[in-house]
Amino acid sequence: MYHTKKDKRSIRSCGLIYQALRELLAEQPYESISITQLVERAQVGRATFYRNFDSIDDVLLRECDERFLRLGELMAGYIRKTAKASELHRLFLTYWYEDSDIIELLVQARRYEFIVQANLRMLNLILERHKMHRVIPERYLDYLMVMESGMTTALLARWIERGKDIPPEEMAKLLEQSAQNLQEMHGKVMKRIDQKEISSSVDGGTGVSSSSKSEV
Repeated sequence: MYHTKKDKRSIRSCGLIYQALRELLAEQPYESISITQLVERAQVGRATFYRNFDSIDDVLLRECDERFLRLGELMAGYIRKTAKASELHRLFLTYWYEDSDIIELLVQARRYEFIVQANLRMLNLILERHKMHRVIPERYLDYLMVMESGMTTALLARWIERGKDIPPEEMAKLLEQSAQNLQEMHGKVMKRIDQKEISSSVDGGTGVSSSSKSEV
């Protein structure tokens, strides 16, 4: 886990360590990088490293969290202007199209779970900021958030792997279609559940309709 502070000294040290990790990853596999190599390249002491991080993974995790936090603030403000999924997905993809180095490093290091977790935290931030939990049933909310996070993360990672070969606008349309499919599936599930609940309330929870009872 990282435990960095917001003071200038800590921020500068974290920046030097992250930059050193980027350089080392361009030269060798992630698994072979040691903390000794990292602090030497960053020109900081081991004590400085351990003051901010517990492991090399934490360097990537912190940078990933910071980037998604900034994106979350950006998207939360943008939602006030539009609630269109296509526009939000376009903003999401444009953000990473212009500054994707941390995603590239995470893909190279095979730390996809960091992207999923940071993406999910960002979605929760947006959810709380705009009180979206009031319009989505609580028992489905977590599943829908995980599906959205997993879908966008998988697409983002593959897009980065392929060198962002499709423009953000075109990718946004693909995401919008996927989101619509999820919404349709959610609507069908809700309809079936509502029908079951209505049936249960009518027949006292036995699963048998009143007409069926009278016929018997």
